[in-house]
Amino acid sequence: MSLKQLIFTLSLILASNQLAAGTRSFQVKDFEYIDGKTHDVAIYASDGLIYEALNASDETIQQLKLAHKFQSTIEVRLLETTLAEDTLGLRNQILNILNMSREENRRIVKNSFSKRSYNPRAIMNDYITNFKDNHNIERVFNSQREDTREKTQCYNRAHIWSWEMRKFSEDGQVVQPGKMWLYFTKKYIRQYRFKWWFHVSPFVQLNGKDIIMDKKYLKGPISRRGWTDFFIRPRTKCTIIFKYSDYERNPYKGNCFLMKTSVHYYQPYQAELLEEGRNPEQKRWEDWELKQAYQDGFGTNTYPSL
Repeated sequence: MSLKQLIFTLSLILASNQLAAGTRSFQVKDFEYIDGKTHDVAIYASDGLIYEALNASDETIQQLKLAHKFQSTIEVRLLETTLAEDTLGLRNQILNILNMSREENRRIVKNSFSKRSYNPRAIMNDYITNFKDNHNIERVFNSQREDTREKTQCYNRAHIWSWEMRKFSEDGQVVQPGKMWLYFTKKYIRQYRFKWWFHVSPFVQLNGKDIIMDKKYLKGPISRRGWTDFFIRPRTKCTIIFKYSDYERNPYKGNCFLMKTSVHYYQPYQAELLEEGRNPEQKRWEDWELKQAYQDGFGTNTYPSL
């Protein structure tokens, strides 16, 4: 092989490696060893995904411990083995941690009220549209945008869809969904090597019954049980909870938990810290949340005025 051919071959290899790898930033919600015999680690990320660091070094483990303790953001280089939204695909594998911030990046207003004063009604603090006609629900569902960027987080899609439902009305009132949060237990995640720890979608009601509006994965509005059966392989019933800690304190109880919130809760940490008295009740649409959702979904931080 000539020098010119060798250089060309090496260039192809480097280009291939660059295409196979990507970077991503997230906060470390939790992490655990996949088994007790290796240094293979499962990382629960703030974007709802579970990443794997196979044969992680002691340095990587220490970085994860610090990121988890201080809720700081890490930037990782990863090998993307499948699309992030593919629930049945392989988990994204982390090749190495590139850098880590030294401060918490969640938006928190501390000391909003004491932990003892928490009331579950604080997460269901606004109306949810109750349709009388399935045709009107179908019309709203069909309007949900599918042109978001390839890799978007579910909580950003849910926020965009919820905001844009406001262009419709029912019984003279602006259509407003709630949000249905599906939390997968560690038991389920371990058993099926599942790649999400939560998923969220808007929901409305039809004559008092919850109807999920998840156009990313389903072809039409669906009942609450039909929605969970799509994601939970044994098709077991998910326990309904009224505070986030009921999920965290029961990691091996059943396969899944469901929690309803008003449309104003954007990410899981807001309900978590609300219960701890470290974050205020979400009572309205926030400009920064809409900008972040549209930035993730469409690459622009401007959103339509409805």
